[in-house]
Amino acid sequence: MVSGISVGPISLAKGAYFEKLVEADFGGERFEHFNHPDTDIVIDGVAYQIKATDSASYVESVADDIPVIATSEVAEITRAIDGGYSDEDIEDTVELALGGTVIDFGDTAVDALLTGVGGLGLLATVRGVNHGLTMHREGADPIESIVEGAGVAVVGTMKGTVNGAEWATKEQKPSSPLSPPALLDA
Repeated sequence: MVSGISVGPISLAKGAYFEKLVEADFGGERFEHFNHPDTDIVIDGVAYQIKATDSASYVESVADDIPVIATSEVAEITRAIDGGYSDEDIEDTVELALGGTVIDFGDTAVDALLTGVGGLGLLATVRGVNHGLTMHREGADPIESIVEGAGVAVVGTMKGTVNGAEWATKEQKPSSPLSPPALLDA
């Protein structure tokens, strides 16, 4: 994987997690939709882009008129504002929440496989990260929050995968007497 630029659901989970951390620490309000163009959050009337990366060039690719909040190591060497967390810490937390040492999520092939689940893993992962962060904000133990969030992500992914597999393998019955299979049997 190219340093600093992850692909697939892990990158999105990392970005969503860092955005929530920035929102909790800096205040402000994130946009309703995760894929809002150009900026991610408004703090004191100023719109900012948030970057969870260890790549200075990725941060420097943002238009000069858009202020950036980035991970600590990148903020040190760019014009970005320090978000207060290192890229490594964010990535470790997300990987731990998603099973970390069991599967090397840094592997692009695994990322591609999880993306192939049809986005189910991505949605469940974002929901799991959100659940864990909410628990943590409400005063739960950080490890408990990570475990709970991972549980939500894993269960959601598994349910979606099983439901999709059942649907794909289930014998499709005609929905009306005029459907093509029924006409062929008549």
